[in-house]
Amino acid sequence: QKLLYVGGEGGVGKSQIIQAIVAGMDLICRKEEVILMAPTGAAADNISGNTYHTALGISIAKTQKTTVSSRVRKLWSKKTVMIIDEVSMTDLSMLSTINNQ
Repeated sequence: QKLLYVGGEGGVGKSQIIQAIVAGMDLICRKEEVILMAPTGAAADNISGNTYHTALGISIAKTQKTTVSSRVRKLWSKKTVMIIDEVSMTDLSMLSTINNQ
């Protein structure tokens, strides 16, 4: 597992880095291995991705235990690159939930 964190203030080009990674994966015919996620619908739309709640089948209600559906498992079996934009908006418990998925 390799992790890369790209931080910085708004407008410094983080979204362009995401687009470059996706373009690079497309260039080597592996774009389908990339999943793009963000904590909000607006942020997800900005990168042509999904909220992590939708992508991972995570319940928005904190009291509801999340189980991984077979659809999500099948989707993830083909993914090698996970990108979370606006990760600074994600709290530690949600990062833990994402990791456990």
